[in-house]
Amino acid sequence: MNVTQNWDALEWAHVRRGVERKVILTAATSLQLVRFHPGHEINPHTHDFEQVAYILSGTLDYFVANEKGDMVAHRMTAGSTLAIPAGARHYGQNVGSEPVLNLDIYPVRRPELLPRAK
Repeated sequence: MNVTQNWDALEWAHVRRGVERKVILTAATSLQLVRFHPGHEINPHTHDFEQVAYILSGTLDYFVANEKGDMVAHRMTAGSTLAIPAGARHYGQNVGSEPVLNLDIYPVRRPELLPRAK
């Protein structure tokens, strides 16, 4: 594993309509740079671990289920962070006219995020 890596050296991998990502894995942490284009397909989901989202650019409504299971929107702009608890249903939705760059940090190594060989 490289000690240093550069996001610019990585290719964007298609995730679903309007969503792309780049991934860097360390021995115990995963970093995921996600680009949400306007009108992207949303994907409500959960994880068994915490996720920290940091918005680098754009405007994203991050929906996270509260204790009652109701989805609560958090308006996020450049510089915003959000800690998503383990097990909480969540998804992001671009609400602007420009792509959103979102950096996700996971306290686990997630090799399933890496692009699959073709």
